[in-house]
Amino acid sequence: MLVAKIKRFLGLGLLLALDLGVSTNYLWAAEAIINHNQSLLDTAEAGELDLVVTALNDGADINFRDAKSDETALTSAARNGYTEMVHLLLDRGANPNIQGPRGATAVILAAMEGHIAVLDALLAAGAMLDMRDYDQETALIASVANDQLATVQYLLNFEEINSDVDSMAEALVWALDSDLPNGNQIAQALLIAGAKKPIVAVEEVDPLDTENFGMMPVGSYSPKIFANLAIAEAALLERETTLAKKSIGYAGSARKL
Repeated sequence: MLVAKIKRFLGLGLLLALDLGVSTNYLWAAEAIINHNQSLLDTAEAGELDLVVTALNDGADINFRDAKSDETALTSAARNGYTEMVHLLLDRGANPNIQGPRGATAVILAAMEGHIAVLDALLAAGAMLDMRDYDQETALIASVANDQLATVQYLLNFEEINSDVDSMAEALVWALDSDLPNGNQIAQALLIAGAKKPIVAVEEVDPLDTENFGMMPVGSYSPKIFANLAIAEAALLERETTLAKKSIGYAGSARKL
């Protein structure tokens, strides 16, 4: 919209601009910058690294945001898993925490698509893990909602993720309330990491009980969530029992030796 307006102004209103004393050099320069910015977005989306460099060298704004989609070069590169391009943009000064479509950061978009190498680059550049998009999703919630088991396991290694109690609890509910192929394994990973489980009933919660503080009442959850929670906990118990038996077996073998 903005590009069209300026082009129309440049094409049809040039005489008026001259009457007002506006230099044509400034007008052509403005159009050139807009074209470079659009070129940056288009080539970033297409994965054309060399053309992204050209657009930047020509003066494109590295943090330019599309007026309609809110997409930026960095959010586009992160979403598409263009690791080398992400490194380039960050090295050239892209804001690692800039918000793109629906307020999603590059971290959220990379987590959503399971691009762990991109996450490595973003976090090394100072990207935040606890930011939320306009739908209130964090990187952890986005990775759970898109069944990215490996990404969930990766994110759970960070204290910034584990200390966000609300995000952890919401992510667990996502996993339990879904029909995702990896939903049970994701739920187990979150439980092991200490995610707070849905409470049984609001009236049973002591307001001073920090273990359940801030959790939603049972009426907010479907029976499916509690059924899947029981399945996940049973799987964890079985795994712990198996590991204990193996440990006892190893100890017995060592004594015989």
